[in-house]
Amino acid sequence: MDELQIRKIVAAVIGRLVPRLGGDGRRGAVIVVFTGATVQLPEAVRQVRRIILDGYRVKMVFTAAAERLYAAVVREKLEGYPYDEIEDGSTWLSTLEQSRAVLVPLLSVNTLSKLALLIADNLPLNLVLHALFMGKPVVVARNGADPADKGRAHLGFSHGKLAMVRAIRDRLQTLERFGCCLSDIFELQNRLRQQLCKAADHRGKNAEATAADHGDIYRPSGRIVTAGHVRQALLLGSDLLISSDSVVTPLAKDLASQHGLALEVAESK
Repeated sequence: MDELQIRKIVAAVIGRLVPRLGGDGRRGAVIVVFTGATVQLPEAVRQVRRIILDGYRVKMVFTAAAERLYAAVVREKLEGYPYDEIEDGSTWLSTLEQSRAVLVPLLSVNTLSKLALLIADNLPLNLVLHALFMGKPVVVARNGADPADKGRAHLGFSHGKLAMVRAIRDRLQTLERFGCCLSDIFELQNRLRQQLCKAADHRGKNAEATAADHGDIYRPSGRIVTAGHVRQALLLGSDLLISSDSVVTPLAKDLASQHGLALEVAESK
């Protein structure tokens, strides 16, 4: 039996075990953005595994540098674990809309600098910046760019001028001001949990306040029921009342099913 056959067997065993250990995707999707940083790569993969076992559906995307440097290694280390990859096409925005958070386990100096300047010249940066625009949790492991990180020092990246150190720290602070939650790579799973809990609490408070004004049922105008109507109902914390002749778009159905939203059909008078 050669190495490839052994890998396939191991992946098959892992694929059967993961759902039984909690990796069934029931908690929704999390987008994982890999950039060109290499500091703590093994730990980044471990954190992604833990997030999958927490019950999240992982959707990965790589920058061009990450694809060249280690994407094949990441895919190999995640064999058997359920995940999807996001393609650079017209569906990335809907994928982001349906995801609960964005995670950056490896932050490169290049990506940090672009994000701090609001530059989104590729799909991974677009996902991060638009997640911030949409108010979604964005959790970033700072180790790959932080001048104080031991991993960077081990690679010999700790001898730069003070001006460079200050510039990197300024950019990290800018990301925090934009809404990113910066984390140590070893705390990534816990920080994601915390940010998702905060986001859920915030949505709950908004829904309670709005439902008091608008009642417990949301009825969209028009015959076509879209994903936008579903999101509005979720914000209000109400069911979605539709007519018997309403046309519900496939994306709206998927989003309602994902969040357990009831589509109530109004009785004809």
